Amino acid sequence: IEIGGKPIRQLEVNAAVRYDHYDTYGGQATPKFGLKFTPIDMLSIRGTWGRGFRAPSISESGNSGISFGLGNTNDEILCPNGVTNVKGTYNALCSYPITGIEPPNPALKAVTSTNATIGVIFEPVQTFNVSVDWYRIQLNNDIISASSTGALGADVSLVRGAQVVLPVCTNTTTNGTPCTTANVLTPVGYPQYFNFPYLNAGTTKTSGIDIDLRSRFDLGAIGDLIGELNYTYISQYEFEAAGQLFNLVGTHGPAGVSGDTGNPKQRAVASVTWNKGPATATLTANYVGSFHITDPSVGVDTRSEERRVGKECRSR
Repeated sequence: IEIGGKPIRQLEVNAAVRYDHYDTYGGQATPKFGLKFTPIDMLSIRGTWGRGFRAPSISESGNSGISFGLGNTNDEILCPNGVTNVKGTYNALCSYPITGIEPPNPALKAVTSTNATIGVIFEPVQTFNVSVDWYRIQLNNDIISASSTGALGADVSLVRGAQVVLPVCTNTTTNGTPCTTANVLTPVGYPQYFNFPYLNAGTTKTSGIDIDLRSRFDLGAIGDLIGELNYTYISQYEFEAAGQLFNLVGTHGPAGVSGDTGNPKQRAVASVTWNKGPATATLTANYVGSFHITDPSVGVDTRSEERRVGKECRSR
């Protein structure tokens, strides 16, 4: 349902409410409000406020699941700290490939959000306008995989199979010299896979500024020239998981979200378009600001991790 109107000539008001219902979860209504005030023709002030809702999907809370590979690790019981050639250590499990299972979680809560914007539009002439908007978004109970935060918390569990016979070091050596081994039954079951269930994170908060600039130039007989600039500055990106709060703005985190592209403070896109009749040509430049290569939510230097994985792939 949506309504809107102009109680006075300079003021536009709109309000809307949406109701979503899911057989597997239930329903919820989410409202949205907007205002636009234009005291003079060349200047407008606008703002919005709203809420959002997302029920857990079937893959997150239904009867399904996925398996995946997640690099290498060591078995903390059969190879403590991943150190080889130590008496009592099973070298085969000092670095073995992780198999992850992502099972559904029927206890998941729905994701809710609150968002707000406020900004101005300045258009002194018809061929030029600029808008500046501040935004703030907060997600509550965001649904993530436990693997997205470096397996923080007690939700991650190692599932073991039967005990097996493996070579174990009977002495400790140094300088990489192989230890003497004996084939014995492992004291615990062989590691099979890790459970990385879906879970509700705490809150995710992000805020920043968007700037949009557009100008048009009439070149007469040779056509039109249109210039555009879109600039975003992220001032806040806080992510909470397993009771820990991470400040991710200007870092490579969250590595498990948005294709592992990093989270720079600044992004910009500039373009110049020439139009003449049916012909159009556009020149575009993209800018991405610098950011730290560490994902604080995982605690990993992601560049080093990428190099390590690359070396392993080349060695195979």
